[in-house]
Amino acid sequence: MIVSKDFLIENGMLKKYKGKNSDVVIPSGVTCIAPKVFSGKDITSITIPSSVNNVGKEAFIGCNSLLKVNFLGTIDEWAQIEFADATSNPATQAGNLYINDALVTEVVLTSTPKIAAYAFEKFKALTKVTIPDSVSSIESSAFSWCGSLRNVIMPNSITSIGNYAFSWCGSLNRIELSNCLKHIGWCAFEGCGSLIRIVIPKSVTAIGRSAFESSAIKDITFEDSDNWYRTWNFSMWDNKTYGTKTDLSYPENNAELFKFDKSNNYWFKK
Repeated sequence: MIVSKDFLIENGMLKKYKGKNSDVVIPSGVTCIAPKVFSGKDITSITIPSSVNNVGKEAFIGCNSLLKVNFLGTIDEWAQIEFADATSNPATQAGNLYINDALVTEVVLTSTPKIAAYAFEKFKALTKVTIPDSVSSIESSAFSWCGSLRNVIMPNSITSIGNYAFSWCGSLNRIELSNCLKHIGWCAFEGCGSLIRIVIPKSVTAIGRSAFESSAIKDITFEDSDNWYRTWNFSMWDNKTYGTKTDLSYPENNAELFKFDKSNNYWFKK
């Protein structure tokens, strides 16, 4: 156990912050930040070492004065940090991320196997994302509420897009989905007010409820429009047993079905 004037650290876990400084520098070697450690603290900046790989629930909830988050590692390392929820990511609270004091406006990943949940949520300055073919999944809310994000380059290694992954990205106007994509989570592109067209690859077998609700989409083209079913019940969708067969041959009709999906339908392909 390490006990200092400002920090209580045990087995690599930061368990308590006792300091009064508004500019916090977490000690090197910390691997985990416990739940609610900085909850309600009046901090304006925080520096996080590259050793951190896990942040507990509500670790930064109520940090309303937080203006800057600086990570002393790489963007790939940041993308793999396990954030328990949106309020465990300090960059979500601040609306920005600095990598070694350089503001992140484009995310160019090189080797990460996944993009963790909440990793880039609410990044105000983010305009473009480049994802390497090492990535197989984009997890829940990874890029939600990134209002300046316009372009996403997605490799064919992606098999899953999580719930709310790109929801309310109001400037997103172009995204080409992976040809190996199997699952699109619920509300994945909800509220994307600049996204007009999208092509669903043959590989996709399931689309969650309200995936394109409240978006600007005018047409959705299915590369394979046969044998699609819809159901409002999750257990039915999961079992792929029940559902109403749906003709998805017409892009404009598809846009209406998915854009205004107020019945919370799930879609699956048998």
